[in-house]
Amino acid sequence: MLILLLLKVSNAGAQDILSIWDLDSIRDRSTLEVETLWCADTTFEDPLSLVGVNLSIGEIRFNSYGGYDGTIRIQAFFAYPTGSDGLPGLVVNHGIGMEGSAELAMGFAASMYVYALAISAPGRGDSEGAGSDAWNVVRAYPDPRINWFYQFAYAAMRGLTYLETEGEVDNDWLCMLGLSAGGVAAFQSCGVDDRLKLTVPCVAPTDFMCSIRTGGWITNYLAEAGVDTLDSNMVYLQRYLAPSQLVPYFHGFVTIISGAQDEFATINCISCVWDIMDPERRRLEIIANFDHVTYFVALGDHCGEYDSYDNTVFGFTRVYGTSSTVLGFIRNGTPVPGMPAADAAMDPGGIKFTSDVPLYFWTTDNVTLWLSLDSTWTFTGYPMERAGSFPSYYYRTTVDVDSTHNLSNIVYFVEVMGLPFLYFSSTPIIPEGLIPRIRPMPGEYLPVAETAKTPDKFKISCYPNPFNANLQIEISGVRGFHETPLQIEIFDINGRLVSSDRQGSSDRQGCLSIHGIDNSFPFSQAESGSEDIRNRKGEFTWQPSSTPSGIYFIKVSAGNDNSFRKVIYLK
Repeated sequence: MLILLLLKVSNAGAQDILSIWDLDSIRDRSTLEVETLWCADTTFEDPLSLVGVNLSIGEIRFNSYGGYDGTIRIQAFFAYPTGSDGLPGLVVNHGIGMEGSAELAMGFAASMYVYALAISAPGRGDSEGAGSDAWNVVRAYPDPRINWFYQFAYAAMRGLTYLETEGEVDNDWLCMLGLSAGGVAAFQSCGVDDRLKLTVPCVAPTDFMCSIRTGGWITNYLAEAGVDTLDSNMVYLQRYLAPSQLVPYFHGFVTIISGAQDEFATINCISCVWDIMDPERRRLEIIANFDHVTYFVALGDHCGEYDSYDNTVFGFTRVYGTSSTVLGFIRNGTPVPGMPAADAAMDPGGIKFTSDVPLYFWTTDNVTLWLSLDSTWTFTGYPMERAGSFPSYYYRTTVDVDSTHNLSNIVYFVEVMGLPFLYFSSTPIIPEGLIPRIRPMPGEYLPVAETAKTPDKFKISCYPNPFNANLQIEISGVRGFHETPLQIEIFDINGRLVSSDRQGSSDRQGCLSIHGIDNSFPFSQAESGSEDIRNRKGEFTWQPSSTPSGIYFIKVSAGNDNSFRKVIYLK
């Protein structure tokens, strides 16, 4: 079977991989037909410094390619520091079950000081085109251009073309950052578009066949689409669109950020691209105890018992900080600091780990060994101490492990942090042939949100959104407001709890008292509707008088049911 697959891939490769990309059309500004739907000025809190940044924001539509659908309109949101020019342009790509949003653009515009454009992939949000259901994700035969990943990357590169038309953007500094499936689109764009100076794929699969071998995310899509690995669709998907196939054509600088326990982009698959990338133009950050579901934990508990970590702040600090710092280095013409190296050996006291660390990081002494003894299911962090003298500085720690333990059964890497917010890791040391132990992805989670629906018995709506004074929160379908305990929680974009309240059956009248970070955010509530469960409603008002502008997540829990809504507060 393996020989047959290789023959199919070889035949598919008779056509140049890059020939499927029409760069002239991608870069044609005259066919964008940009429409601006709205624009505004606001102040948004930098996720790193927590200082307010004045931003100009808005929403647009532009033309892109939709395969069988022909020309499609793409939804995008822009944000940039008000009154600035000569800004780097950054296209931000979302994950497979998500969509572009003003908050995505604002978060990166404020933290990286760029002109950020957050697009909605074809069929997501208000973008036209085929959606990200299993069949559209997998199908690639007889023409890879019918594939959703292809059309996502095409739209992202059209986003670069839009940025070139904006007077605030320095066209010599176009960048792209992608999360999850958006990271795949970023990888693909990096191999196709020589306009890119910096590409940051985050928690992004690097090779589809490797993901299949580890039992990762794509196996669910193959099963849903009724496709196996020998199917021509899978062969073409791997040959033309897998990031690993485009590595020889990568442009600019690439910083890969991934989770150590990622179910979509498993840690062992990184080598599919890493080992053949240009060492001078690549950097890596592995985030320990960070799995793929955690990446959007603020949006809901997708996998229930398998959600293992709430490291949202931990992860996004690294995404925002590392991306911003690397961009600063390459834009200033300063060499980007190197990565640490890691090694291990048996010692009478256990396993002795050592790490050579680049000079840039020595002033912080923030060096951590991350070690897994259970095939990456969990990692434990061990601070490392500086040893030696210049120029032979290195770091070391000894972990008390039974001396009979086989070194071939452990996985480890070293992470360093330098000012202001730069995080790099060593390449992970993984025993040959090890299959990471990843968290299961239950059927109700995949194929992602394309087919997922909120149960009819419980849902919430928030309006107006964006809002600048009061937010109305309407809850419908809860069985008996007088009988079901109700909890409302509000989180900021970094996953920090802003306010919370649990309302029981004995206290259903008047204002809800808030027990959170800021007690000045009152809710008012009034119940209405008939006894028909489907029509029962609860109406609440949030008045965030002292809260900074930004993105917030409203979580409402009733019994075992949860519902989430994302809102934008603009003062």
